[in-house]
Amino acid sequence: MARTSLPGLILWCQIGEQKLHTDATWKASKVQGIPLLPSSKWDFRMGPSFLNLNEEAHADNSFLGWYEVEFDDAF
Repeated sequence: MARTSLPGLILWCQIGEQKLHTDATWKASKVQGIPLLPSSKWDFRMGPSFLNLNEEAHADNSFLGWYEVEFDDAF
């Protein structure tokens, strides 16, 4: 997994006849509470920068209940 400053997700998977692909119905949102860290704050003890998430998370309730059918995803 890699994070960028732009939101998005691309998924493509097929096993036999079963398929799982992203399309126009999938939604993504940039979470403001998880900024990418500048390279001066990367922890290289965790391995090369492309192998870990160089970010700082600040939790909030913006997407609390996102998995519920009633979740309002109009943002």
